[in-house]
Amino acid sequence: MQRFIYERMKEVTSFSSQNESYSPMFSSIGLGAEPGESGVGKMWLHYNRSTRAVFNKLVSFPYEFNPNLSAVYRLVYGDDKASLSFWKNDGFLLEIETGDSVRLFPEISDETASLWVSKCDGEYLLLRGYSKNNDSRDPDEKVPFVMGVRAVTGKVLADEELIAKPFGGKILLAFNIEILKASESSVRHALSICPQTTLEAAVLCRRWLRNYSRDFAVELDDDRIARITAKAINGLLFNATRAQGKLEGNISPFPSRGGYPATFLWDTYFQNFGYSLLGSDLHREFLRQIAKGMRFDGKLPQFMCSTWDRPHDTQPALLGWAVKNAMGDSFDLAWEMLPILEANNEWWLSSRMTDKGLVYCPSGLETGQDDSPRFDAGATLACDMNSYLLDQLHVTAELESMLGLEDKAKKWTEKANALAENMMKYLYCKKDSIFYDVSLETGEFIKVVTPASFLPLWAGIELEKKQKDKLLRKYLLNKKCMMGDIPFPSVAYNDPHYEHDKWWRGPTWISAAWLMLETLDRLGLYKERRDAADKLWKVIVNDGKMHELFDSQTGEGLGNEQQGWTCGIFLRLLAERQK
Repeated sequence: MQRFIYERMKEVTSFSSQNESYSPMFSSIGLGAEPGESGVGKMWLHYNRSTRAVFNKLVSFPYEFNPNLSAVYRLVYGDDKASLSFWKNDGFLLEIETGDSVRLFPEISDETASLWVSKCDGEYLLLRGYSKNNDSRDPDEKVPFVMGVRAVTGKVLADEELIAKPFGGKILLAFNIEILKASESSVRHALSICPQTTLEAAVLCRRWLRNYSRDFAVELDDDRIARITAKAINGLLFNATRAQGKLEGNISPFPSRGGYPATFLWDTYFQNFGYSLLGSDLHREFLRQIAKGMRFDGKLPQFMCSTWDRPHDTQPALLGWAVKNAMGDSFDLAWEMLPILEANNEWWLSSRMTDKGLVYCPSGLETGQDDSPRFDAGATLACDMNSYLLDQLHVTAELESMLGLEDKAKKWTEKANALAENMMKYLYCKKDSIFYDVSLETGEFIKVVTPASFLPLWAGIELEKKQKDKLLRKYLLNKKCMMGDIPFPSVAYNDPHYEHDKWWRGPTWISAAWLMLETLDRLGLYKERRDAADKLWKVIVNDGKMHELFDSQTGEGLGNEQQGWTCGIFLRLLAERQK
């Protein structure tokens, strides 16, 4: 089964774009391999919240990339006249059968600020350089790197051009790059112990693939589903990166290495649905990475990079939900994460608490629903943020009770009960029979119907039967409101603010849609849940590219391809369908 999936990976991506670059072994670099392109194409750097090209052309030689002959752990050019494989994080081998010299780094990208040769002695070529920063919020104007090349077979020369000359009709080059710390000695040491062939390197790359997807086993008779499954696994594994700086020491999940090369909070929580099915401990590793980034007062930044984070905004208080999903049968993670949950709870309840006993949200960025019309008038008492916190308080109490910490559990249960009472008092509109956000400035309902309107039910708020039935009939299960052919739009179909293809103003986002599936589950609406899950499954399958979001009228994929949370939730939906 695993070999089958690995072989299908080469069929579902061309490795030709920054979102789909060839990037195994938790690398922060990605290589371009366009079908039919001669030589090795671009090299992208996925780093510090932005992706940029370092080289437009890495190596020029006459053989064309042939995806029909390659596997995801070994790229083949021509009739196996050249091949490439990663053997380590940010290190790869290139083997070429040729009697002629080949050019190294013939086209430097405009996004490379400077590049110069530091050393060339025939065996080792060391380049130092700076990559431009294209994110104005990043305090670093340029990113330092060292690029090392070792001629294992042949010779490297730096005359007017950088070239590699063959020996005995063959060139074998080892490449390694370091970003940020950029040490020539460590780059050279890594090159000195590289494998001796790309086949040896491919064994290491194959072992990496198997180690991090060892338990994924489903029966896939449908060829199309097999290809899409390979796309999802490829997306999850290639989006994970062993980054430097503040992220060093853990593997970091990027939502999309081409679009969002940083660790975002709630993206990680949803991506973990897929990682937990692959059989490694990556989903727990990622929660530890997030915990490591917590500020001293308990605040979690919206995202984390190698040298900076976004401290002004946070993201949904879904860490408790994610910990519970990741625990399995082990209590170890509960012991480890409880201090983090408690500190984060305290931050919300002290730093964002209002006189109404509800937490406020300054902008859509914090909910993850960036430009939702819910925030057109400014800060709100948001249904979703209070629901997330309510659930996290309940999870904290549940874990503490499970571990015998009854006094602590009682404290958080009391705080949860108070929050729930205030949510019902201020966020529930009896006249319309639904929950709305409330403007922090005016105290008035913001009458926009979105998935956030139903999250209080997800978080355990109880309505009287008559009220609940009306909410379900009029809104959540109404085909004209939320349950159409492409269910759970980010703004209800019949809401005057609805725009079917405009970011968080109407398209369907798989993350918000998943929470709606959980809401149906928690309400005991199992048939409705299955029907909605089937519709979402068809949207993802028909797209086939794991897009970030979907047009809620046409199902067209929007945003980045190979988005982590779409990959993760697809695998979870697939596992459900196998039962």
